Amino acid sequence: MGKPLIPAQRRERIQEYLAIHQIVRTGDLCNLLETSEATVRRDLEWLEQKGVLERTHGGAILSQRVIFEQAYQQRAQHYPEERKRIGELAASLIEEGDIVFINSGTTATQVLQHIRRDSRITVLRIM
Repeated sequence: MGKPLIPAQRRERIQEYLAIHQIVRTGDLCNLLETSEATVRRDLEWLEQKGVLERTHGGAILSQRVIFEQAYQQRAQHYPEERKRIGELAASLIEEGDIVFINSGTTATQVLQHIRRDSRITVLRIM
């Protein structure tokens, strides 16, 4: 048995394991991290609060929200000026009384940001 890991090291290993396997049992983490079940549960609770994983009975699964948010952030970094211009143009085409359906994409978010706040329109956001 090596030196005990500090919490940050344990949590990093849990995240690495989940990135590969997407699901983990508490007992498997106890063996992997050479620590108690109570310690693993605390680490899983901490990671769940951060949105990294979702605890399940006897283990945890990788949070799909984190994968989506990371992919969204990466896409948003590509062509930001073009997305902004498209958003501005699209928002300028919206007229009073319109009903607008907008998805959760990065360019669509720019449309939302450029709609006048005092507009009398209905916006339905599709997730």
